[in-house]
Amino acid sequence: MPHYGTFREQMKGFPVRQMIVISLVRFSEPISFTSLFPYVYFVVRDFKAAADESQIPRYSGYLAAAFSFMQFLCSVHWGQASEKIGRKSVLMIGLLGSACCMLMFGFARNFYMALFARAAMGAVNGNVGVIRTSIGEIATQKRHQAVAFSTVPLLWNLGSVVGPLIGGSKYLTRPRGEPHTSGMYNDFMNRYPYALSNVVVAFFLVLSATVCFLFFEETHYRLKYKHDRGLDIGDTIMTWLGYEMPPRPWHRPSRSEIQDSSTPRAPPNGVLDELDGLESPATEETPLARSPDLYAAVESDDSASESVDSADFVTTPLSRQMSSAIVRRYSSHASFPTSFADEEGPHSIFSSEVLTSPVLQTITSNFMLAFQNLVYSEFLPVLMAGKLTVSSLHFPFKMTGGFGYDSDSIGKLLSTTGFLGVFVVSLLFPWMDRNMRTINGYRLSLCLPPIVFMLLPTIVYTNPAYNPSMPPHLTTIFLYINSGLCTFSTATAFPHAVLLQHRAATPKFRALVNGLNLSLNSLARCIAPLLWGWLISYTDSMGIVPVSWYILSLLAVISLLHAFYMKDYDEEKNEDGV
Repeated sequence: MPHYGTFREQMKGFPVRQMIVISLVRFSEPISFTSLFPYVYFVVRDFKAAADESQIPRYSGYLAAAFSFMQFLCSVHWGQASEKIGRKSVLMIGLLGSACCMLMFGFARNFYMALFARAAMGAVNGNVGVIRTSIGEIATQKRHQAVAFSTVPLLWNLGSVVGPLIGGSKYLTRPRGEPHTSGMYNDFMNRYPYALSNVVVAFFLVLSATVCFLFFEETHYRLKYKHDRGLDIGDTIMTWLGYEMPPRPWHRPSRSEIQDSSTPRAPPNGVLDELDGLESPATEETPLARSPDLYAAVESDDSASESVDSADFVTTPLSRQMSSAIVRRYSSHASFPTSFADEEGPHSIFSSEVLTSPVLQTITSNFMLAFQNLVYSEFLPVLMAGKLTVSSLHFPFKMTGGFGYDSDSIGKLLSTTGFLGVFVVSLLFPWMDRNMRTINGYRLSLCLPPIVFMLLPTIVYTNPAYNPSMPPHLTTIFLYINSGLCTFSTATAFPHAVLLQHRAATPKFRALVNGLNLSLNSLARCIAPLLWGWLISYTDSMGIVPVSWYILSLLAVISLLHAFYMKDYDEEKNEDGV
């Protein structure tokens, strides 16, 4: 069990500024993904892609699978690209590319154009894996990692509040067939019923890309010393606003300034915070501050060709004590990654060094978790939007269609339960991390989905149209409770899964493992909507819709049992083996 004392002690030295920027970048991703959920059923219906209403879930699955399949094909390549051009560049490409694809989707005139837009969006977006790698490079102290990695699901849940509100808004989205008056706005909405919501989401993405360009500091160990003009502009803006910004590695003192110095001096305070995380395994604190100029010399063999003004390079004179400390630190194999000293070249994804047993276990668990979460997130709105056919209902298996809700009601439900996820991740998960082992918290989180999936389709039998003795709002209340419990589960399961994966992988392979994990999660999100879209359409045509959800509950039980074969991995042992 981790022992970090109070929350204040755990947060001491936390890299707040960088985490705020990466959080803003992350925030826009779930908005773009979840804004589609409230109206995906109506998109398929309005484009007349399905032969009848029972086939709408299948075509809804195609839209989700197109995004995930292309992300599966491209995520590892984006992870590799981030090793060459940097995390920051890849993040900006993903954000701006997604913005263009959202506009293409919003103005699509037929189903196949919308399908292409979703596929293109998946191809240009490999940001989740890169964000996870960047967080691991920002929060290097173990006591900070639980809070840092929990921002990924926290921002997902926060985006899941905003996204459905945008997609379900009656002012931004108007499925065809709804009554409206004449006028420029109404004529536009009639011609492009889903455009405005996508324009708003694209604006969020462009705004995030701008923040990333101006304020995000490159985290790659070698590329972060390259001259970053965007960061220079951002520093200028912050200086105008009255903030004091630290000198950057590419802002080196001139030769004359060094020669004018008559006494040895250490680097200025506040410049060298970036190596706080490269502490020895035995301690949480590091007394040594990092000089960008000095470490540029250490890395000159690797990055001389990329260094700016390398011909004029000089180092700041150091005291003997400081020099000895540096020699001791970088003689330590645990603190000095192998890839710093000599480039071994790219490793195969299927290398035994990369795919260790702990890594395989965490990736498998992540795959199953992503699969079942996608099915619930994607097909809950479809089930809610399906036509309520009272004559087909007979507990516990007989049912066709769904609950008969409109896009506005679906958006409100998804947003409300998304807000619950924000509360859970921000307050409950840190408490769980301080008082429980990571693996135990993960197992506890996986106990709810089997129950939630089993009960979801049975809620329709509480509808007063089927059972007049039931109160009018009981069905809606039960849907909110069901969705809230699922949100509670995923909001705590995903940060635990990320922590387990991060600690299972050796540091020098984490970018590759994160890219591989994202690709396999994308594969799960590709298979899930295709398979379940077909399954729900089939069970709908047979009049036994609840059966598909009972099968999903069984898969959730298998995922829970697998978690009991996993272990709580020790990150320090992995670092010793780097």
